[in-house]
Amino acid sequence: MKQNRGIKRFLALAGAMLALAALGGCGGAQAPDSVGLANAGYLFREAGETYNLAEDVILEGGEDAELVFSTSDPSVAEISGEGVLTITGEGTAKVTVAAAADEEICAAADILVCDYTGTYTAEKYVDAMGCSVRITLSLAKDGTFSYYRYPMTVNLEGGGRMEGMEDQGTYVSSGNALRFTGDFTGAFSLAFTQDGNGRLSGDTPTGGASTAMEFERNSTESQGEDGVYLGTGERESGEEIAYQLTVESGLYTLALVDPEGAETTISAGSYSFAADGMEFLAEEAGVPFHAAYDPERQAIEGTEIPVTSDSDYEVIPVTLTRQN
Repeated sequence: MKQNRGIKRFLALAGAMLALAALGGCGGAQAPDSVGLANAGYLFREAGETYNLAEDVILEGGEDAELVFSTSDPSVAEISGEGVLTITGEGTAKVTVAAAADEEICAAADILVCDYTGTYTAEKYVDAMGCSVRITLSLAKDGTFSYYRYPMTVNLEGGGRMEGMEDQGTYVSSGNALRFTGDFTGAFSLAFTQDGNGRLSGDTPTGGASTAMEFERNSTESQGEDGVYLGTGERESGEEIAYQLTVESGLYTLALVDPEGAETTISAGSYSFAADGMEFLAEEAGVPFHAAYDPERQAIEGTEIPVTSDSDYEVIPVTLTRQN
């Protein structure tokens, strides 16, 4: 009888151990049905940034499951056992989160670390407006941005001349995108792609509406453009306007020159090279403008160069030639 009682105790204990193992007991962990991440990619600008990836983990069938975090390249990103990501350098890596009980149940996302600040330009013909829309976005390292939609002429019935639209605000990275919050344009989000010099794409406010735009990051490398450029244009009234444009090492000054040779600055700031020319971004004085650049002819040509330091634009074809 005592032997039977011993066997019964053993069988009861074994059953309890099996039950605990099935529930993740005895030091084990129950595997969830699936593991996911809120984003397929994560964008960072520089070493030292941190991000709590654990908050992006999506579990099904095991909310209390133990997880294992890892990265493919610690020289780009490291991650703690609690899922806190720390950026260590530029480049690309992959971050993985897996169930400790079964590491084949996992999810992964790409990490891109690069300096995505700078100026981006997009231009697109919009059927609904009957004209091309051109926009520049300038992203600063302090998390602020400036926006400028160039003047345009809507060629549909009831349309007409639309002056340029300026805005500014802040931006933050979110997954593999940048989220913008402008003073007037409101909130919008653009995906970032490291394609050559960099690219932003997504629905962008254009003034009363939004349209899908694709921005390419401008270049600031010298193209031998430094110098003083002179040229004239004629207003609709017949008045001749004489210009002097000085460009050097990424900075410019645009001035009007009167018949006596006196100069009046109407725009000053920085410039960069877009796919089809130069973007001039006014800072302290004036409004932005863009123009074509021909290094062989040493000429800068524009059709809407400002006449005054406010938004007074006219369609004045101007060819500015560098002076030797």
